[in-house]
Amino acid sequence: MTVCIGAIQSDGKHPMILTVVDRKLTLYGGWFSHEGTVKFRAVHAEWVVYVAGDMSEAQPLQDAVERSLSKLKQNVIERVVAACRTAYMRERRRMIERQILTDYDVYNFKEYVTLRTKEPELYKRINDVIKEEELNWNLLVAGFDKASQPHLFTITERGKITYCDSQNFAVIGSGALAATMYLASFPYLKRLEIGLAAFAVAAAKFFSETASGVDESTIMTVMQPKQKRVLVLGDEDMKPFRKGWKGLAKIPEGMEKQFYRLIVGHLRLYDALPSDYQTLEPER
Repeated sequence: MTVCIGAIQSDGKHPMILTVVDRKLTLYGGWFSHEGTVKFRAVHAEWVVYVAGDMSEAQPLQDAVERSLSKLKQNVIERVVAACRTAYMRERRRMIERQILTDYDVYNFKEYVTLRTKEPELYKRINDVIKEEELNWNLLVAGFDKASQPHLFTITERGKITYCDSQNFAVIGSGALAATMYLASFPYLKRLEIGLAAFAVAAAKFFSETASGVDESTIMTVMQPKQKRVLVLGDEDMKPFRKGWKGLAKIPEGMEKQFYRLIVGHLRLYDALPSDYQTLEPER
């Protein structure tokens, strides 16, 4: 697993979508990893799909969504979501048949469903495997509708759709928890000035590198409605921002001494300070 982050930025007139991804993907169920892979693809004039996880599993889902959106007649969010989910669920069945059911001599998905009543123990065993495998089957979809309004949503296990427009950002992959915590505590708002918004999203990616499977390589994209090209910033572009983020003080100047005085002062006031306690202020 890896990380993909998308965020909406807008001054009310000029909406943008910022995305940050690493370039690491796992292959063959996690036995190998590959760096240098581009994890996003334009699947429509206004929509891009991002993947996280095992590329051998995620790519068929990406392909299916692209085929579905190529037939899209009305670029409205409801139809985009419906088309993406339909494609995801159709391909999900095929992936279950190809990658899981064959290990149990189950011919197809229909036969698997009948096991719920015929052989419930086998059904449960297979279902547990499917749940585990589906943790890698995640997509982040970003783009603009016909009114040039930006949208973000994710498709995860069992075709679950999560709309992310209200929170203004979306994250998938093993680094999702760390990146989400960072953006939520920042806090990330779509009205942030473009430079601040971009730094917040990049910093969330840097912070997520503590998670398993997240690579330091970083690509940022900047999307706008009805644009012919997507701005792509690579590792060299991101170096000064990574260096600046790493150089941020963990504790603001003087804060540890201020806490020391506050705590020791109160303990003295209540005559609760141990007689042998070190009362000299800490050096820094």
